[in-house]
Amino acid sequence: MKSIAHAKPSIRRIRLLAAAVMLFPCLPPLAPAQEPPTPSPARQDAKLDDKSVVLVEGQVINFIGGGERDVKVTLHRKAADGTLGEPLASTTTDGMGDFKLVAAAQLSGEAVVRILKTGYAPMLKDVKLGEGEFPPFVDAALEGEYVLSGKVADARDSAAIVEAEVTVKTPFREWNGKTREGGKFRFEGLYPGDVEVVVRAKGFGRESQKIEILPDGNELSLLLKPERVVRLKTVDESGKPVSGAIIECYDAERDDFRNTATDKEGSAVLTGVHFDAAGFKLRVTHPDFISDAEFSREIALPVGQVESLHELRLSRAGRVIGQVIDAATRKPLSDARLIAGPQITDFASQAFSDVEGKFTLKSLPPGKLRVTVYRAGSAPEMTEVEVASGEEKSILVKLGPPRDITGTVLDAADKPVAEAFLETRAWRGGDTLTLRTVSDEKGRFTLLDAPLDEFELTATSREGASGRAKVPADHSEVTISLTEARQEPPSRQGRGPAAGAAAPDFQVTTLEGKTLKLSDLKGKVVLLDFWATWCGPCVAEVPNLVKVRESFATREDFVMISISLDRDENALTKFAGERKMTWHHVFGEKGNADATAEKFGVYAIPALFLIDREGKIIATDLRGPDIQKKVTEALDAKSP
Repeated sequence: MKSIAHAKPSIRRIRLLAAAVMLFPCLPPLAPAQEPPTPSPARQDAKLDDKSVVLVEGQVINFIGGGERDVKVTLHRKAADGTLGEPLASTTTDGMGDFKLVAAAQLSGEAVVRILKTGYAPMLKDVKLGEGEFPPFVDAALEGEYVLSGKVADARDSAAIVEAEVTVKTPFREWNGKTREGGKFRFEGLYPGDVEVVVRAKGFGRESQKIEILPDGNELSLLLKPERVVRLKTVDESGKPVSGAIIECYDAERDDFRNTATDKEGSAVLTGVHFDAAGFKLRVTHPDFISDAEFSREIALPVGQVESLHELRLSRAGRVIGQVIDAATRKPLSDARLIAGPQITDFASQAFSDVEGKFTLKSLPPGKLRVTVYRAGSAPEMTEVEVASGEEKSILVKLGPPRDITGTVLDAADKPVAEAFLETRAWRGGDTLTLRTVSDEKGRFTLLDAPLDEFELTATSREGASGRAKVPADHSEVTISLTEARQEPPSRQGRGPAAGAAAPDFQVTTLEGKTLKLSDLKGKVVLLDFWATWCGPCVAEVPNLVKVRESFATREDFVMISISLDRDENALTKFAGERKMTWHHVFGEKGNADATAEKFGVYAIPALFLIDREGKIIATDLRGPDIQKKVTEALDAKSP
């Protein structure tokens, strides 16, 4: 469960998503307090039927490129002086941000589309009615209208700090500025919701504060304390300095992430560290040394001291060099991908062969190592090599012609399954084969560049049904039958709560910076989803979760939280925006994602837990339409 093919977006969607990052020009808005005249009852919110005419259609998107629902859209006749004239039609956008303005008959002439939603700046779009074969299409990207102002001062004497750098951050956008006279700052055009305000000034520690942008004014006062200076030094086993080490540092309490690199003396300096910071978690990487896969190192900062020195010891790694060639012609093969390790992970050492077929795999731990090699048009190959600390081993990889595997995916009733996600697994005793494909509308699929020997192939439907089959060395056609039955793996026994048990209390921080604690959500139904963008079955459940969100978006007694086990926050935010996943998302160590997954004994994803108003788990491992069914039952149930 590592990836899934993305559906090809429509040309219009691509155009709209691209437009989301641009500033759209518009006519000067009317005063925010004014509402447009209400269209006559005969014309207002006209329903599209056989006799109706679409005057204008379009889409309203928000700042992440997703369609914005419940936006009021009104069409006005344009007066001779350019102002808004007679109202012609009115509607609101749907869950995808789409709208159609309709009337009983076709109209012509110049008109204006007015777009309104609380918290966003009103927009006006000129259109010409009755021209061309199709009605005019309006693209509109909402801009915020709220203001945040404040002051930055020295915590010791309250003296104003001028030229301090101030950043207002959301997961999808940020605003930057500096303090002026009196330490004052001001940001306009903000959206409603949670933001993080980060302040940096020379000689002071980085300060941040998470607030909610409100319509009735946002005034913030920030006091900066003197900075700490943290000196880091990387050395090898003998104590010699190591230059060029990349050090990632994270202060979870203040959500302060930074990275640096050591100089020729093996030294690096962190400035602007908060005076009250207790320590950092670290991840150190270097091509010639064994790199950290996680933030597994910790340093404690001495209380009351403004400067400290910390030594980080590295162990020298091995490396594998070699060449990839064609087994028949002995010619070098470029663009072959090599991955070291028993599994494909974000931190596995990888390399690509150059035009001479040569490659170098670096930062390898000592011991036996599996190297998997892929190349389009060739069969995958795997070899084992043993390296010692500081040793360089050379290998020659020969690639031969592949075979293509064809087959059919069937459901439990032996009917073809369209859009099933297929991936290779369990090859030569490891899990390093990463070939993938998707079945067509007839359930047929073709897997290219497959190995010549036996391997395992799994399939997962959009509804979560799964199946697997071994592909023998002497067969190139396979049928995979899916079953709805989901057996509980033995590894879960004793590890996590089951239906009927009290849910473990947890606290997470969302991508927007909002803190959610289960005990604070008592009285609400909570749907907790553990997932990742690289997990095919997880992605298959996204449309079902979107439907749940759309069905209960207005329910204040329902909360959806998706906890991502991704490694790339940018990939997560982009994916969630494109798929209209407009609910709470949690990521990484700063969001407490892994710790929460551990509390719930998550051994595989997707893993869904439905929690009732009293904090009891009432359903687990939900899939497909059952998600909405169980949520509906939970919301309809009366509180005890």
